[in-house]
Amino acid sequence: LMPQLLFQLSILFLSVSLSSSSRLPTAPDEWPTQVPFWPTYPSRRVTVLNGTWEFGKHHLQNPYCDPQTIAYNQVLTPDVIEVPSSFDVADPGVAPTRLSCVFYRSRHTCTPGHSAIIKFYAVNLYARVFIDSISLWENTHGGFTPFEVTAPPCVPEGVREIAVVVSNQENNTLSPTYTGGDFFAYSGIIRPVVVTEFWSDTMPYWVSRVDPISVDDRHGIIDLRVVLNGTNAPKSIANLSVFFGDSDTPTFTDNFPVVETSSQGSTVILQNVMIPHYPGPWQLGQRGGNNLFVVSVLAEEVGDMLRVRSGVRVVGMDEEVGQNSRLTLNGEVVKLLGVNRHTMFLDTGAALTHEQEETDVQLLLSLNANYVRGAHYPQSPSFLDRLDEEGIAIWEETLGPGVKTYNIQDPWFMYNHLEAVRSMAEHSFPHPSVVFHGFFNEGPSNDPNACIGYQQTMDVIRAIVNVEGCPPMRYGTYASPHYPNDTCVDTIDVISMNGYPGWYPPHNGQSPIPELYWHNLTQWAATTYPNKPITMSETGGGAVYEWDNKTAPLTRWSQQWQAFLVMNDAAFGKASDLVSGLSLWQFCDTKADDSDTKSCGSCVYNQSTSPGYPTNMTLPWNCAYIDVTCQRPGGENHKGIVDAWRRTKRAFDVVSKLFE
Repeated sequence: LMPQLLFQLSILFLSVSLSSSSRLPTAPDEWPTQVPFWPTYPSRRVTVLNGTWEFGKHHLQNPYCDPQTIAYNQVLTPDVIEVPSSFDVADPGVAPTRLSCVFYRSRHTCTPGHSAIIKFYAVNLYARVFIDSISLWENTHGGFTPFEVTAPPCVPEGVREIAVVVSNQENNTLSPTYTGGDFFAYSGIIRPVVVTEFWSDTMPYWVSRVDPISVDDRHGIIDLRVVLNGTNAPKSIANLSVFFGDSDTPTFTDNFPVVETSSQGSTVILQNVMIPHYPGPWQLGQRGGNNLFVVSVLAEEVGDMLRVRSGVRVVGMDEEVGQNSRLTLNGEVVKLLGVNRHTMFLDTGAALTHEQEETDVQLLLSLNANYVRGAHYPQSPSFLDRLDEEGIAIWEETLGPGVKTYNIQDPWFMYNHLEAVRSMAEHSFPHPSVVFHGFFNEGPSNDPNACIGYQQTMDVIRAIVNVEGCPPMRYGTYASPHYPNDTCVDTIDVISMNGYPGWYPPHNGQSPIPELYWHNLTQWAATTYPNKPITMSETGGGAVYEWDNKTAPLTRWSQQWQAFLVMNDAAFGKASDLVSGLSLWQFCDTKADDSDTKSCGSCVYNQSTSPGYPTNMTLPWNCAYIDVTCQRPGGENHKGIVDAWRRTKRAFDVVSKLFE
């Protein structure tokens, strides 16, 4: 009966689809062919699967399916959806139903006999990938985490099919690194899918990574770490050519010794490479990208080339005797001033459009911010590209707020967590804007039993970002609310403290508290750990955008109170010689997690002043009444200095002046 039932359900879905949508899936030969961010692949045939995919949801009469075991012939896709997108976008204050299985399917032209790499830049929360009906990969490392699948040779018909089973369940087996957090985990294929086909039908190995390692920022000297993937990668000598800029003539070609081999391939390091026409070091606040360079590496034996863009910048610490360490960039002490930013808009969820990313970049520039903390997951490559171009530094971290000691003691969790850390550090390596890698936001770092997990994480980060004989490419840290009772500080490079004096009990409503709180905490950290720079990783308070009347400043949830509170936090962070970085919580109001969204519900909207209500979330909706006695009023975290529609609050102007 099962095949017949599935057939009947597919007919039912199809009738609904045809009656509700006139869109057709993107044809196999009509996909874009240019990667919209770095890196690029000059020697490969590129297909970017940004467009219309077939789509389906598991039938409501049988609400659970096992995405790990469901058969290919049960993957029903009678409807269509745009990719990238979030399939569970819902109104503010509304928590959509978690679905056990959601299905995607696309087809693209390919060269018969040629294999390819299919890179998924982010699928939330779990993904299982079929290629030409064969299940080849499942991603359990977590949402927002890039992963890739090696596709078998293209079939004689010249069309390759990709089917993806996605689940947005909060499930310790399917998505163990999603441990909660105060944000809604939008789901789906939320970032681009890029297919790069090899030029030859026999490809024994290929160029997988090119990592520019800053050595000398004054003279433009770098090392190049080249990772060659494939079981037949050279074991002793690799013949490589290096190109700078858009030149077709190699700067040099030579045989280079392999320094490391594994079952996946080989690693070569080219030392003391001088950048021709060196544009100068990457610096905070230098806009336009004129201090970036492009380098390509060609593996001559197989004809495969990878091209990356990067910038030279040396991260360090100033450790004068009698003073605490300060973060330095290119030998100069710097002050990082910015915000925590979640990647979400109400109308697109976590799948931001290019225009939405640009809106956020322009707001950051208007804020005079030179720093962003990417809370709480790896960032999109296109956003990192823009930060590179605008001279804005970023802290990038892995998914995993709310981690507990029992998670760290679970081998399945730690395996997936460490793989996610490795993926993040490898994918963002060329970006000079990334100065910190973080993990375990507000985790159990006050428990000595958890510190082994912190050390293992730092070991993975350091194995990638630290190269012998070179300055570290970035530092490792975690944001903790436990100071001065944190027990895992020895594992990290930078101390990062979360604190909300003046907002959360016992300090809420007491205006003198922020300066005194931060003074005492930073003094303790500088005295106890003088060799570690200090950042204020989260601080701030909330405000409902519509609450902008002449209420007394100490009224909680008013814009006046938020501005007053944030001003005190930010003023201390900017003025203190002990603080290397400040990231206010947060940039924009965000949709809360499932529990808070369900318990709080939405506010009452004023239809006459809400141009988009109730059908269009691209345009603002205005609250007429909101219950502020709830943990997350309106089902949102209102600590943004802009609201969810990017309308600025009073705190934005206050911070902008402080950051000048």
